[in-house]
Amino acid sequence: MSTEVQNPQINSAKIPVAGNIAGAIFALGAVAICFTGLPLVRVMLPAALLLGVAIAVVLRFGRHKKVGAPWIPK
Repeated sequence: MSTEVQNPQINSAKIPVAGNIAGAIFALGAVAICFTGLPLVRVMLPAALLLGVAIAVVLRFGRHKKVGAPWIPK
């Protein structure tokens, strides 16, 4: 007989979630749990979103001197 004790646990990686409304609710719920549980996220999430949008705008409207030239100078 096995002496190992069974601990039933919910593993969110094992829950099948499709790309429909149930999947969106699950994803938004997970974000809400992290957002309310970690106070630092309340400050960092809006800052990260603003920084990401700013970088996307710069990359979108930035011009190359030559088509096909590397973006990062050496």
